[in-house]
Amino acid sequence: MTDSDNDVPPLEYAWVLDNCLTRSYLSDAYLDALLAFDYKLSKVHITDLPSEIITNILKLSPVTFACAPHFYEGTRHVIRMVSPYWNTLVKKEPALWSQIYVRQRTVVGKLALWIQRAGRVPISFAFHLSEPFVGPTVLLDPSHYRRKWLDLVATIAPTMARCARVSIQTHNPHTTRFLIAILNTLDASAVERIDLRLCPYSMSLLRRVGSPDSMFALPPLFMDNVPRLRYLTFRAFFTAWGASPILSNLTTLRLDELYDQYSPTVEEIFVVLGAAPRLETLFFLDVACIGFETFTLDPPVMAFLDTLHFAGTDDACSCLLSLISMPAITHLHLRLDSSLCLQVFLAHCTTLCGHITMLSLDVPMDTIRALVNIFEAFPRLELLDARDMTAYFTVGIAFCRLPLGLFIPCSFHYCSRRICGTTPPPPYPLPLECWIIW
Repeated sequence: MTDSDNDVPPLEYAWVLDNCLTRSYLSDAYLDALLAFDYKLSKVHITDLPSEIITNILKLSPVTFACAPHFYEGTRHVIRMVSPYWNTLVKKEPALWSQIYVRQRTVVGKLALWIQRAGRVPISFAFHLSEPFVGPTVLLDPSHYRRKWLDLVATIAPTMARCARVSIQTHNPHTTRFLIAILNTLDASAVERIDLRLCPYSMSLLRRVGSPDSMFALPPLFMDNVPRLRYLTFRAFFTAWGASPILSNLTTLRLDELYDQYSPTVEEIFVVLGAAPRLETLFFLDVACIGFETFTLDPPVMAFLDTLHFAGTDDACSCLLSLISMPAITHLHLRLDSSLCLQVFLAHCTTLCGHITMLSLDVPMDTIRALVNIFEAFPRLELLDARDMTAYFTVGIAFCRLPLGLFIPCSFHYCSRRICGTTPPPPYPLPLECWIIW
């Protein structure tokens, strides 16, 4: 092995990470590029990396929270992929401890150590309280974890004044009161972003899991309580949270997987949104939109919203039209796996989307080929990123606008969908010819 094999090209590496930060709509592709680049760093001790690379690695963690499916994978995941010696950096780099990941089985003593290690660095908490198959006792009897929740609140509460970002994912209805207590300890002037994913159980999963021939068969008591549990989780959370003072300075909010009859109504959702006047980025992903057909959107709500991430099915059509009509939105990210929702968008984009400057679409490939016919609907569009959502590997193409109004390809990318148990992507890019479709 020569010395050149150990050379680290900091400019190229930093460029990948910086673009992942500034162009989050391509973050999956850039994250794959980062991980594919790791073999060049496998022989390099992480403490020997240039400081700008370490800084960007630390910054990368919050970005992964914003991009499905990387909801709670943070700095530890990225550092592991870069070098097996990441623990050495952890011990000497306090900024790394600013990304605190709280699981249902987190040891309170270790959590206190992490907070102490972080010093005065602003902290980002990721609460992942899921573990759906731990048994009905945990889900139906909150006393099992009640003491631990109280210990967690007592440990975290003095630190929450420094918390700028919070990511929450839970499958457990009995964590709702704990999560509300944590959110109410936040400093309204400090918090910038909240990612919220409340998905206790989908009804299809429950039918499969609760069936007599299932290896995860659950007792009838659990099945009988499903509607009540979902109601408590969603409705109680939104009712209690809608009046929380932390919403006053919130700039980013993620609502994800609120998709069945026990989800909040549109009125309840917009109570929360209406209490966040400074909201700039909204993730509205797979929300059931119950009652949106008769709901009138108040123009002052989300007056500063400039970035919208939307994913939905047929019942979300009216919701999509109301949201994309907001004149402040300039960056639009859509995942439309419903043919009806996609047709509605294409039919109304001419009149509703004249203010869009960046458009990211995750749609079937045959639709990507047809998008050339709607460019005139986006007079201010500067960048178009279209990805094929039906492929085993997510493949995409980005176009930028030239001064003459023409669009040219500026980026080709592909990445795996990171489905559990699947094989890694092939070590070669897709042929360029398959993208010459315009």
